[in-house]
Amino acid sequence: LRNLDCARSRTIAPFLSLGKNVAASKVVGGAFVVRARGCSSTRLQESDISKLRGARLTRSGKWEARAMINRTFKHIGTFSSKVEAAMAYDSALREAGLPTRQFSRFNFPTLNERMLLAEACSDERREHNLLRYGANFEKEARAKRMIEQHLEPTRFELHWLREGTLADGVFRPRQAVEIDVWMGVQVKSTEQPCGRAYYRFSNTRGYAGLLMMLVALDDGLLWIVPGHAVETLHIAASRTGKWHHFRRQWCEINDVLSSIWTLCEDYVQKPARVFATQVSKNGAVEALG
Repeated sequence: LRNLDCARSRTIAPFLSLGKNVAASKVVGGAFVVRARGCSSTRLQESDISKLRGARLTRSGKWEARAMINRTFKHIGTFSSKVEAAMAYDSALREAGLPTRQFSRFNFPTLNERMLLAEACSDERREHNLLRYGANFEKEARAKRMIEQHLEPTRFELHWLREGTLADGVFRPRQAVEIDVWMGVQVKSTEQPCGRAYYRFSNTRGYAGLLMMLVALDDGLLWIVPGHAVETLHIAASRTGKWHHFRRQWCEINDVLSSIWTLCEDYVQKPARVFATQVSKNGAVEALG
């Protein structure tokens, strides 16, 4: 088999050896399935094979593997298939000691490599937010501390998630600890009111299914809003007005959360790993769906 891009249109052997980097591979339902050593099985469709990095077709009909290492292109070898060349490309990068933040260059990353990359990206995003937003990032931390101080640990379990995840945190009642079901929390904060009339909270759209907590830090005010009720990019909340019926006293927060936990039609309840998914803000609604 010279070109695995044609796997769908040809009859090929059910198993194909791809060298020392691949334990086994086969065609299942029109897709090419490859299992690399140290990796879980990867199901490759025709479109996936076309996106493999580090492999190019030569005039001889074979596939050349080459990689940029230390700012220089290194020829790795020629192979009979694009997948084999892609695997050799990955091996060369591993042998070169690729930095964690460049693990996205792998065609077939191991589970450990994917976890390390996610952690590095999260740390990088946190550093970026500290540099770009400064005081705003610290404001959110203050709001989280206020929520923790008023939430009764005997009634609720609360965990804050890494920066850039689907929700800022997750909570659940203590009586549900034997079940991996949580509700997502999104925290927005501001300090002083605008013109002493209203409090402005930014980036409030796109959190359907989550519970939003809006905290006015200096005046100690709290609004608890269902994410699906917010259709504007910013909220201008005041002591009276449109959002007034969402205002809560801090002493009420535990009873309010207990009531909200039963409203399954307004909020999404899922395992914690779902809310811990690294996503962009625009993808929040789709990820919860």
